[in-house]
Parts: sequence; structure tokens; C-alpha cells
Amino acid sequence: MNKFHTLTRALSVVEMPHSLAMLFAVLLFSCSGDDGSSGSNSSSSQNGEIIEPSSSSSFVPSSSSMNSSSSSVAPSSSSANDNGLCEGFMDGTTRLHYGNSKPQFCDKRDGNKYVYVTIGTQIWMAENLNYDAIDSKCNNNNETNCNIYGRLYDWATSMNLEASCNTSSCMNQVQPKHQGICPAGWHLPSNAEWLQLTNFVGINPGTKLKANVLWSGVGFDKHGFSALPGGNHFNSPGSSGVWWNSTESESYNNLANYLNITGSETKASLSAHTTKTSQYSVRCLHDDSYSSVPSSSSSSTPLTQCPVYDSSTHFCDSRDFKIYRYTKIGTQTWMAENLNYHSKNRESMCHDNDPDYCDYYGRRYAWAAAMDFASICNTTYCASDIRANHQGLCPSGWHIPSDAEWTQLINFVGGASNAGTKLKATNGWNAHSTSTYGNGTDDYDFSALPGGGFNTAPGSSSIWWSSADIVGDGNSYPGTYYREMFYNSSGVSRSLMDKFRGLHYVRCVKN
Repeated sequence: MNKFHTLTRALSVVEMPHSLAMLFAVLLFSCSGDDGSSGSNSSSSQNGEIIEPSSSSSFVPSSSSMNSSSSSVAPSSSSANDNGLCEGFMDGTTRLHYGNSKPQFCDKRDGNKYVYVTIGTQIWMAENLNYDAIDSKCNNNNETNCNIYGRLYDWATSMNLEASCNTSSCMNQVQPKHQGICPAGWHLPSNAEWLQLTNFVGINPGTKLKANVLWSGVGFDKHGFSALPGGNHFNSPGSSGVWWNSTESESYNNLANYLNITGSETKASLSAHTTKTSQYSVRCLHDDSYSSVPSSSSSSTPLTQCPVYDSSTHFCDSRDFKIYRYTKIGTQTWMAENLNYHSKNRESMCHDNDPDYCDYYGRRYAWAAAMDFASICNTTYCASDIRANHQGLCPSGWHIPSDAEWTQLINFVGGASNAGTKLKATNGWNAHSTSTYGNGTDDYDFSALPGGGFNTAPGSSSIWWSSADIVGDGNSYPGTYYREMFYNSSGVSRSLMDKFRGLHYVRCVKN
């Protein structure tokens, strides 16, 4: 029995009101500890172990009673169960996450730190939950998968409800902003909140929400959401990501809603046709997110001058103030990304007419447009108008590569049979069963991306124009030589085609 209990029992023997005896004992206890130290706010067990106040303690305000919507501090997972695992960590501290610096918060239950992003009026965790709840698991029971993709949960576990809720309706137990197993101040998104996210992102939301690594297909990660292909209870990581939401099926007690993104598709699908016993990932949404949202993700205000950039690796196009990376390969200097200049008088487009594709892959141009010729040159011979170092639509000081310049590049990196692997970017290309195919090694920082070719969606191939204008070789119309890379090949192909066939990409080379 400790001194506090001894004193209160002794004082209660005398005829003193119990409340006064308690106050007197507390004053004595706080002034004279056994070890000479001041008293502690933590209660103690009989063996001296410190026990933190529970979240239901009347001495600690609950998270629901705190009005955090007007707070200026970063989103926090603060709760009464602060066991010291986040001690010294300041919410809002940034961390580099898939190429972007993002703020973090600490989950005080286990000390895990999560990055988050604001998308529209919503604040989302930018990585999957990795809280070790009972009945959760790592994909393939591999702890490494938990560290990368987070844990997998059945629906009832994710909602922090009884297991029976996996087979029966528990709609009456679901609260607005239902916390489930999310950290304090965060909740499982509802079907409507997932829909709000995908509507804000716009067309092709799957592509824009996917991280630009680890997927078998293309990911822009435009908003920093960094969706990963964590798989599920029957699929290994790499091909898809599936996330629970808090909304049950209205028709079947054993079904709930989820969001699904696959590597081979551009969409993000909301569906209620999955059993609650399935095991999926969890993304939490902050309670301070709002339901109102702009109708679309409008593009940023056009630049009026060149922003600050590193001239040793980048240059600025003075026409529209876009910044491009460049790389030196042998004696040539190439743009390390595709041209994205929009000339109103020349035929060009973004894939799917989506400007976000232009931001990622560059614009697709008709041959005559790339050369800055009238469109009649797509079907007629215009070689007499082609100059040495022909600028076309390239920025000042740069030009459309000739067929010979493409050949020089390919020969320098080792020849056509394996140049594709060396020039392709290290992510974004569709996976292939042979390990040498798919993504490249990008040995020369050329970073070729799979923007799409003849009737193919991004992910599988890409075609680049040359300035050549060729008559003959069996073509019914004047043609040109182009270069193409495929996800299922290590090489770079050179072919002759009619100039009017399709809109393709432009890589400029320095004069």
C-alpha cells in the first residue's frame, strides 16, 4: 500500500470530512515523495509501473470534444493514450516522400509517422495505414510488405467493430467521420468522400492518384496521394491497390464499398461488390476535411517569367517559361523530357485531351506541326524547306533531330538492340515477364517515357519524330523515319512511315 492510500485511511479515522481528508492527503503527498521528488500526474500500480490515463478518463478531454477545425496547427493524432512514442516529434515536420516534401504526423498508439497531403478541401494520409490491429496482416505474411504498403484489414477490423459485422449489417453503428482504426482525429473515408476525391482529380483519376513507382503501369502522382499497389488477400503487391471505405452495401449484409485502382487502367473504381471478410488497405481522411469542393482541378495560373532553375541541368523556354531538363550523351545534348509547347496554329494534342498527360509525357504533334510547317506538308514533299538544325517547334537554340542524329545517339549507347533499356525511364513502363524488359535503367538520364504509340495507351510504347522527309521506299506518300520503344523490348526500332499517320512526341537536340 503506498503513502497516498495510507494517509487517506489514517485521516479518515479522525472525524474529518472525507473530502477534506482527501485534499489534505494529496497536499502532503505532493510535497514529500519517498524519493524526494515531486508528485506525478500518472497513477501507479502496486508494483510501481506507470499507467497512462485511458482515453475514457474524465480528467482527459476526448478527441470529439476538441474543436480542431479552427486550429492553425498541423493535423495531429494526439490522444489521451500518449505513451511517449512520439515524444520530441513535432507534427508538421516534413519528410521526402516519392520525390516530394510532405508534412507528417505521429500516431501516438505505436509511434508510426505518416505523411499527408491536402487535395481540394480534403486532407488525406499519403500512405497506407500500418497499425498492427488484431486480425490484420502483411501481404504474403511478409513484414517488408507492411513497411512499404501498410497492413491489410477485413472490413470489421478497419471499422473497429465486432467480427460479426463482416457477415451482418452494422449500419446503425457507423458514425459520421467514423474513426475505426485510424489515428485520433482521422477517419475511414465514406463512399461519398472517396467520390469527392476522384471527382476533384478529374478524368483518369487512377493514373493521377498512383505513385510513379512500384506499379506495373503509369502513375503521375499529380496530387501527392501516392497510391501504391499493395494487393489484397489473394493478390501479391504490384498489380492493384484496394482501399476500404466506411459505407456498407445497401442490398447485402456481407458486402461493403471499396476503391480499386489497377496498374493497367487509368480509372479509380468505386464498388460495393466485395465481401467484408476480404483484406484490403486503409487510407485515413482527416476530420477537418470539408465536404464542399471546387468543380474541377483547374490548372495553375500561366507563368509570366522563367522561375528559378539550375542551369547546369535545366533550361527555360522563353516562349511559355516552361523548364526542361537536359542531358549530355556523347557529343550531343538532348532534352531529357518531351516537348510540351502548345502552338495554336499547329496540330497537336494531349493524350485523352487531358492536360495532365501533357505535363507528364509532353504533347503529341503531327509531323508538319513539329516541323512548324503548314499541314499540307503531312501529305506532300517539303524537304526543300528543311534547314540544317531545323528548329521547328523546339525552343530557341534547339532543333528537331535528324535521322542521322537519332542514329548517332543509338550507336553511342550501345546499338539498337539494347538502347531501349538504357534510354527508358526507370518507372512508368508496363511490366513484362522478362526482367530485362519493362522499365529501363536510364543510364544516360534520357528518361524516355511510354506516352503511347499507334493506337496504344500510355504505358506500352512511345514514338518520336525525326526531321527526315523521304520520297519512295514504297510509300504512297512522302514519309519520315521515326524511333519507337516498347515495354516488351530492350531495343529501339527505326521505321519509315507516312508523315500523316498519327500524332507523336518530339525530343529536341541542342544546336
